[in-house]
Amino acid sequence: MRGDQGDAEGEALRQEHEVRKTQADVEEAERKRNALDERWRRKLEGRKEEQQRKLEEKQEALDPTQDIDAFVKRFDALHVCINDGLEKAKALAQGEKGISRLDLKQKLDGLVKTVGDMQKELAGATLYLPPYDIRQASDKIASATAKIENARVELAPRRKFAFGNKSKPRSSSSQNATTSQSQQQPQQQKQSQADVAPPTAPEPVRAAEALLAKFSEESTELVVENKKGETINIAEIHEVSSDQDVRLRSLEDCTVHLLKPTSAVRFLHLKRCRIFVGPVAGSCFFEACEDCVFMIASRQIRIHDSTRCDFYLHVLSRPIIEHCNALRFAPYGLSYKGLDSQVQAAGLAAPRAADMWKDVDDFRWLRQQQSPNWAILDEADREKAAL
Repeated sequence: MRGDQGDAEGEALRQEHEVRKTQADVEEAERKRNALDERWRRKLEGRKEEQQRKLEEKQEALDPTQDIDAFVKRFDALHVCINDGLEKAKALAQGEKGISRLDLKQKLDGLVKTVGDMQKELAGATLYLPPYDIRQASDKIASATAKIENARVELAPRRKFAFGNKSKPRSSSSQNATTSQSQQQPQQQKQSQADVAPPTAPEPVRAAEALLAKFSEESTELVVENKKGETINIAEIHEVSSDQDVRLRSLEDCTVHLLKPTSAVRFLHLKRCRIFVGPVAGSCFFEACEDCVFMIASRQIRIHDSTRCDFYLHVLSRPIIEHCNALRFAPYGLSYKGLDSQVQAAGLAAPRAADMWKDVDDFRWLRQQQSPNWAILDEADREKAAL
């Protein structure tokens, strides 16, 4: 009996062991399956994130702001090349050895070709450049061409003076012939001058002037200028549309509110002003501003020759500064009713706009170290404005 009972208990233990082993195998298989599923899930998520990243890069590449940045760099590089070429030609002409007429012609003709490259760059960018930028670029083309033409005259080497052979006494008949020829020469010169068409401007200048005239006629720029110590709410004074350019010029100690969407805004020669601006679908350009505070939402920010200014920005591309100092940057601090919907309608709602304000590009600072011309505004010193 005891043997049979022991055999039964052993069989029961063996069966129980088998059951436990089977359960452990099932649990192990389930664990492996779950781990495999998790790896596949992570892999699929990684693929989706990579696709999203590539899509955002593609959309960013199509962003007209990036085109503007690229145009500015290429165009300015060509303009600098012309100025450098003129300086080198001047240095050669004023040197001890001087410069021959042929060498001067070759150098200046090369610069004329560079002006042609500037014209091509401008022609290709007119589809997305604001009218103000087109006028600025056209002026640079005209100025560069005028400098080259002036250099042709000013730097051309003077012909060396040489003594001629002493002429022999001429007979009375040859003297009469010479007198007759001298009387005829003024009449021939007058006739030849009448036959010659008046000089025309070089091709790049004519093209630039035509572009400038076209966009001057089409421009609907709203201008606010020459104000001191005033509070100006532009939308209450003027009718502002989303496709309109606005220019603020020569303002001192003023507070300006522009809470309607616009196409582009220019800030020229402002001193001790406080400027609050809603969405700007295009670019904002700053020139010679001092001791001002700007709160602006824009596609692009370009700042030239300005000092001691604070910029609170919501911007889609890297802010560009040139010939500036003592600038400070902070995130956009302006709020008012309807701002969010305006930002969305202007195409400025991309996530990257929240952090791009601190990625400043100083065109005059080429070193790896931080530019000394700008800094991030301390959080304790930042302002907020609810209008």
